[in-house]
Amino acid sequence: SARAPRAAADADAAAAGRRAPAGARGQRFEPVHFVDEAPVVQPSPWTPQPLPKPLHLSPGSIAQAAMASVDAAAQLRQAAAEAELQRRALAMAEAIAPSEVTPITRPVVARGTAPAAKTAPQAAPSRFAKMGIIGDTEPGMTDLDAVLRRRRAVG
Repeated sequence: SARAPRAAADADAAAAGRRAPAGARGQRFEPVHFVDEAPVVQPSPWTPQPLPKPLHLSPGSIAQAAMASVDAAAQLRQAAAEAELQRRALAMAEAIAPSEVTPITRPVVARGTAPAAKTAPQAAPSRFAKMGIIGDTEPGMTDLDAVLRRRRAVG
């Protein structure tokens, strides 16, 4: 009966495809647990943290003061450009007096009279002058029913 557990251990080792060491036959393996060892904890997933506020947005900082001065300089440049544009517009309006503007009118020709002598002879019309202009066209098919009757009669 002392051989029965030993034979069972040999059979288990043979079934596993390996030989059990000579001193380990008949012994059962029990895992060793250490008390002072901390259990392995899975690391927690990453949690996003809010970004810090940019320094140029925080009031009272040097960066905020620098950004404010840059913005103020840009506004001053824009205001100066607009003032210069208005000044030039006023100067141009004063330079062109309303009395100096000549209205464009067509010459009035009496209906019954012929024009006086022509100053220059009329030039021959250019052959390119009427490109793209389609003249009078006559339709090729005056009666669709008649055309279809002729086709049916032929074939």
